[in-house]
Amino acid sequence: MLGTDRGEQSRNREYLSDLYRWSDVTFLRWQEQCTKASVKANRLRHFFKPVPREESVVTWHIIAEVMRRRRWPYELPPWSKLPSWERRRTFTLDDEDGLALLGTPSMRGLVFMLLQHSAALGRMNIKQIAAFVDQANRKQSAHGLPIADRGLTIFVELEELKDA
Repeated sequence: MLGTDRGEQSRNREYLSDLYRWSDVTFLRWQEQCTKASVKANRLRHFFKPVPREESVVTWHIIAEVMRRRRWPYELPPWSKLPSWERRRTFTLDDEDGLALLGTPSMRGLVFMLLQHSAALGRMNIKQIAAFVDQANRKQSAHGLPIADRGLTIFVELEELKDA
């Protein structure tokens, strides 16, 4: 820890990078990859977000509710019926189900990154969102039952906003 009192912490803050949010770190990694590939950062069109276990409880329940409302088959734990990439369900932001997915803990960082780094990324619109279980990362329990929460992934398709 840099300091125990607030005064010392604020004095030391000037020496720290501003990279303390997920969105900052993710954007920096995106910039690095763009530089290596000699492309501009505003070429971001697809985003895959694996959902860590600590985010997954709220995100899973929102996804399950969306699936239930759409009368799509789903199952509470072990979530064995959540679709694979090939059978994914897509949502737009034109309805409340798409907005519900956008509001999950797993998606807030992406939204913040798009807003925070719009100068480099351009003005982006979220075209569609999909949630699926990554079958390659699906784990099995000691009893051979699938534990899909490690493979939960959210996919976002982005498009550049055109000036009106």
